[in-house]
Amino acid sequence: MNMQLTYKIYYDNEGTIKTVTTENLAGQHVIVNEEMFNTLNSRASKYQVIEGKIVHRKKNIKPKPTLKFTDEFKLGVDKKCYVVEKNNLYNCVETLTEYTNSFDQDNFSWVIYDN
Repeated sequence: MNMQLTYKIYYDNEGTIKTVTTENLAGQHVIVNEEMFNTLNSRASKYQVIEGKIVHRKKNIKPKPTLKFTDEFKLGVDKKCYVVEKNNLYNCVETLTEYTNSFDQDNFSWVIYDN
């Protein structure tokens, strides 16, 4: 007798796939075909369950922080202000979180991460 397997994908309330199995377990699940079962078995983190359907997880691409010069002391998104050689973004001399009166504007520049 040839038994047909039922491929089940168990997931949590956020749609995160927790188990890929042919067993009967307690919890929310969807039934998929063998091809999707094999795909999810090797790459479950790339998928999620939304409204009872398996969907490819979208990447949340955050913009990379960019450095920029500023004319005055202020904190960037990382809560820091960088002192660099005059007009040289990439030669950091000091990292500050509080203003200092000893800043020499003739030899140094302020730099922050802007996003």
